[in-house]
Amino acid sequence: RRPKMPRFLRLNLLLIVAPQMSSSLALFDSHCHAGIDPSSHHAVAAIRSRACLMATQEADWTAVLDAHAARPEALSTFGIGVHPWFAHRAESGWDARLRAVLEANPSALLGEIGLDKAAKTPETRRCEYDVQQQIFARQVEIAAELRRPVSVHCVRAVGKVFGVFEEAAERGQIPPAISLHSYGASPDWIPRFLALPVPVFVGFSYVINAHDDNARRKMAANVAMVPDDRLLLESDLEDPAEVDDCMLRVCEVVADMRGWSLDETAERTWANAEAFIATLGTGG
Repeated sequence: RRPKMPRFLRLNLLLIVAPQMSSSLALFDSHCHAGIDPSSHHAVAAIRSRACLMATQEADWTAVLDAHAARPEALSTFGIGVHPWFAHRAESGWDARLRAVLEANPSALLGEIGLDKAAKTPETRRCEYDVQQQIFARQVEIAAELRRPVSVHCVRAVGKVFGVFEEAAERGQIPPAISLHSYGASPDWIPRFLALPVPVFVGFSYVINAHDDNARRKMAANVAMVPDDRLLLESDLEDPAEVDDCMLRVCEVVADMRGWSLDETAERTWANAEAFIATLGTGG
């Protein structure tokens, strides 16, 4: 089973009286996990934001495909991949099966992928970092071969993640675009990622990046480093019922940090998310 959101984050969300999302405000959730639970697909269909539904392991690929099919075409895109939390569960032939699913779905991104030095598996109670690195590197190769943009998770491993992409660029085998989702590493790394030879986007979510004052201060330093045309909003949530309210909250936070109106923030980040997805099939 997918680990639940940390209790302090869930309580923080529940204690907030969330404003209703304006019917005229169009928001693009560039990274969420709504749809992983098949019983929630009726609620996924009701999300008002455009949503990029991200898989986390082979066991939920079919659920994400079905959730995508349940949404209006104009409001849905999706990613298929293996999250670092579940890299140790990848069984023999996983990469061939991933490739087959991606080839059968030419509009699919590759995600969620990445590295997480803090994650301990429930099965082994340790961080399976060596396996994570193997699975991540292979997925970057597949993304480059099939020309799919990637959505990347990175916790306490920013140098290694950057190194994988830097080496891929040196070989001429880098994915057509990269999204650093719910970015929480040092702002010093952002210019280095932006210097890679493909578009790099940086996403922020309320539940990870703005849930308390300390997180928000760190987020402000990172947001300040991201060019206007590379900034993304996301919910990073599994519960479809919470997606729209959390999207509005992160939109409000970014608007305040940038000195933009809500409408301008929504319009700019929507255009950026579309630009990220438009790299599908490009380059190579």
